[in-house]
Amino acid sequence: MLPTIVCLAKDIAIGWSPNATLKDVMKRTKKSTLEASALLWFGRGVMGGVMLVAAGNALSYFFRTPGISDLIGRDENVTEAIGFPFEIWEEDKIYGSGFYIDYPNVGLNLLVGIAVGSIIGLIAVRLHKDFNRWVAEFEQKNVDEERAGNLQFSVKGLLIITTLAALMLAALTRWQGTPEVLMAIYFLGPLLLIGIAMAPNKIRWQHRATLLAIMAFAMIGIALSSGNQLNVPLDRVLLGIFVSWTPQSAFGAFILTIGGILQIYSQKRAERELNVAEAD
Repeated sequence: MLPTIVCLAKDIAIGWSPNATLKDVMKRTKKSTLEASALLWFGRGVMGGVMLVAAGNALSYFFRTPGISDLIGRDENVTEAIGFPFEIWEEDKIYGSGFYIDYPNVGLNLLVGIAVGSIIGLIAVRLHKDFNRWVAEFEQKNVDEERAGNLQFSVKGLLIITTLAALMLAALTRWQGTPEVLMAIYFLGPLLLIGIAMAPNKIRWQHRATLLAIMAFAMIGIALSSGNQLNVPLDRVLLGIFVSWTPQSAFGAFILTIGGILQIYSQKRAERELNVAEAD
């Protein structure tokens, strides 16, 4: 899911054009599926804040746990824990009346996420007209590309996807059933997924999402197979994927979104300066 968000954010950032107004774009296409009112953009901002705090909770594993040995089959008897900003789980620890999760702290972390999201939401409300023009232009761009042809590979894209596939095959052949394979999937998985998904040229983001989902499940299957050979429990492999992939994808999407916002402002500033120069 989150690698898909990164992929979508990148497509939007590339596809936006400051020259067309929302009215111009909507004349050429049906109503955008991403266009929304100010209130809905606020809700999206809140959800974004909650996702960032969720990513922080996943990332906290690496700060609250002394090492990743339990995730890669090296039993060093470390005590694992998760929680940002407040701890919500620690291995073999009982909270309250026999719970394995600290539910009051889960609620506090959720409130922090809502607070962060509210700030993002207020920014989104202020910029919602620009965002609507942005996504409408993005969807029109994808419609035009789909009409031009669906799955087309540029020479550069074909080279990238072939190289990545060859490297992954070589790594699996050389290190199958070793901790290195798990570490590669944990820490390079989202980057590899997005790199392969972005290689095909002129396909819509919905199709990229489908491609990402297929590749993600394949990579998870490889991780589970390697974990089984290393006697790593199923829940530990899935935990490793969660704490590794979630922050990479969420923060990547956040950075790309901020980059898109900065692009909007820089383009609008350039337009204002050009208008002032023409008026003089």
